[in-house]
Amino acid sequence: MDVTGQSDSANYYFSKALKLSRDHNFKNIEVMCINNLGMFHWNRSEFDEALRYFFEALKMNDEDGSPKGRSTYLNNIGLIYQEMNLNEKALEYHHEALEIREKLNLEKDQVASLNNIGINLKDLGRIDEAISAYKKALIIAERSNNLIDYYRVLDNLANAYNVNGDLQLAIEHYPVSYTHLTLPTSDLV
Repeated sequence: MDVTGQSDSANYYFSKALKLSRDHNFKNIEVMCINNLGMFHWNRSEFDEALRYFFEALKMNDEDGSPKGRSTYLNNIGLIYQEMNLNEKALEYHHEALEIREKLNLEKDQVASLNNIGINLKDLGRIDEAISAYKKALIIAERSNNLIDYYRVLDNLANAYNVNGDLQLAIEHYPVSYTHLTLPTSDLV
């Protein structure tokens, strides 16, 4: 329902699932419902409400959950602060998520964290640090054959070079990223 734009129905079913999971003590389903309600409110630009749900999911996960789950909720909190243009606060959560993802060797998730860190650093005007984060993300994405995120990061790197005034480096990176992002589906394996 949420994906198809039927937000009233999505909210109804997420809330109903949350109540049922609590009534039957299904903690793993409950935390998913809480996260989904956070995503629901994020999609509606209700950031304070989204944060409330993500912090609740984080607390619940910390009681008896996994480090991987913790990294997901930290990442989501960081993304909300990013949406709110609270970049320093977002960086705290993205760095904490990255640390967990590195310990667990979650390469795809590391790429996402590094990309988010780069975005926040760029928005703060710390372009050289952003470029460093993007380069590290590219190495991991390439090593893990994570092409979708590789080209997202490459595009962000080109934008950072452009902002930094390194136009030649920006030009060298833009065509590569856009060429691969616009391939017809039939050309993908």
